[in-house]
Amino acid sequence: LPPPRGESTDYSAFVRGGGKVAGEGAAAAPQDPPRVLPPEPEAIAAISGSVPAGGSARDRVPSASELLGAARSARGGLPLPDGYDIFGSADEGGPRRTLALLDEYANLDARVFQQRWLPVGGDVGHRARSSPAPEHAAMARCVAADGGGPTAAGALNAGEAFSRTFSELLALGCVSARRARHLMAARIEAAEKAVGPIARLGHSVAALASEEAGVQSAMAARAAAAVRAIDSAEWHRRLAWTDLQERSVHDEAAARRGAKPIEVRYWRWHGILLRYAVTAPSAVTSASAPPLVCVHGFGASADQWDDLTAEMAASGRRVYAVDLPGFGHAQKPAISYTQYLWEQSVVDFGRQVVGVPHYLAGNSIGGYTAASAAAAMGPSEVLGLVLLNSAGRLLPREEEAAERERRGGFTLRATMAAKGASVLPALKPPPAWVLELGGKALFMYLQPNIKSICVKVYPNNPDAVDDLLCGGILRDSNDPGAVNVLTSGAKLPMPISKNELLETYGGRVLVCQGLNDPLGGNQARPRFQLYGRVYDRADAAPHCPPGDITLVGLEAGHCPHDEAPAEVAEAIMAFMQDDGMAGGRDDSAVNVMQA
Repeated sequence: LPPPRGESTDYSAFVRGGGKVAGEGAAAAPQDPPRVLPPEPEAIAAISGSVPAGGSARDRVPSASELLGAARSARGGLPLPDGYDIFGSADEGGPRRTLALLDEYANLDARVFQQRWLPVGGDVGHRARSSPAPEHAAMARCVAADGGGPTAAGALNAGEAFSRTFSELLALGCVSARRARHLMAARIEAAEKAVGPIARLGHSVAALASEEAGVQSAMAARAAAAVRAIDSAEWHRRLAWTDLQERSVHDEAAARRGAKPIEVRYWRWHGILLRYAVTAPSAVTSASAPPLVCVHGFGASADQWDDLTAEMAASGRRVYAVDLPGFGHAQKPAISYTQYLWEQSVVDFGRQVVGVPHYLAGNSIGGYTAASAAAAMGPSEVLGLVLLNSAGRLLPREEEAAERERRGGFTLRATMAAKGASVLPALKPPPAWVLELGGKALFMYLQPNIKSICVKVYPNNPDAVDDLLCGGILRDSNDPGAVNVLTSGAKLPMPISKNELLETYGGRVLVCQGLNDPLGGNQARPRFQLYGRVYDRADAAPHCPPGDITLVGLEAGHCPHDEAPAEVAEAIMAFMQDDGMAGGRDDSAVNVMQA
């Protein structure tokens, strides 16, 4: 507190302690803090009461869970936006509750913990949701799968429950990674003290000795998975720090050389560090023009968009390129990766980082992800969708109609929202050790052959396959957790057709197709033509997507944005400048061009 006012008061100690004084000499007076704080919002006041008997002042602070309930009350009882609680109990917040959760993780049966804290049913106790998000349904399918063991029930990875439950809590500092790691290491030591070294031999072996040995071994294994998750997160944190330090020096030198105007940044998504690249301020871009957000394909990264970013910057357009979770320099936690997880990350990136209506582009699996995100956001947020040799099923409209008829006329997304994981086929993946062994074997084949594989999918410009591209793919594949990302392909849920995604989106679409793409049995040209038939309004078949589509065929392979960046940039800029024609082509929804 400031000393009392008066002519003879010496304020030097007050100032040294951080206080501020207004005026000088006899007119000097301390600047007091406000005597009365503004009233608490009613919803907050209702959940913050007096200090309980025997408690501390900290016990009066509402938990994040209670604050979320207050936020829902302020919204008139409406649920919070989709995607907020994909990662389980992050809203449990607070050191005391986080430590209690850690204790539950270390001591509860794996399936009990997962059912209690992962949002597998779209609603876990206090969470108010009108329906489960697709990622929730996919997670519930993994949890409900036959098999698994005491370390991870169902088809979840060892450490997945820990990563999903604690990633955001650790990132927010609710408990330090050092303390969490110490608690898990202590749990391993306790198991060894109880039954001896057999606790480290695995549940199956330990259970042969005694039931107690099996229980202790299972708890030690879960704690060890948590330690690996913490160490992996720390490894990626250091990678991000190194990236930002080295790239800042590189960017300054590049700017002086007039090289590509690109900055590297990071953002946290549910506590997970994700890298993205963005046009540097040194480039003269229009602040009012909607930016372009780019999504890479499987095994690639944001780096693959560097040349296109430079081309777009030369035309005054800002570009963002993301690393999807599990790829590039992004963190690779031990979770089950699905198309719905990637979709939600792109949706949240657009809303949380970009923050304005934008265009969305994607290549390969990134094209499918971009289409999914556009369907979730709608044309008011995604002004236009650009697909570059996109993955995903595109069906003749008659086949799409037949599929929906089998579901009672409903889309797959609507059916998942109504029925959850029961809509998806039961998951029966191989045992975890088989997946890991197969993933490592596949990496042993792929890593030495990265350049030859890339040259095949860059048939028209193999010189674009340089050391920077191949070295980046190799580096990314050696990150902790990279093998798990690859093996997650064995657990992918049923995909939503691109017909449904495009129809749900309803906005303008540009397809830039590398016509010489060898992947998928050299079917790039027939797929390209199928887009036109799907959007043909003269066809009487149902489920014609609203909006217009522009088709641009390119003499390129699977990655036209990297193989022919100038041509792709020209097509995208023309598409963006054509905004004024949106909705004005009722009789000519399909515009075909040949580059």
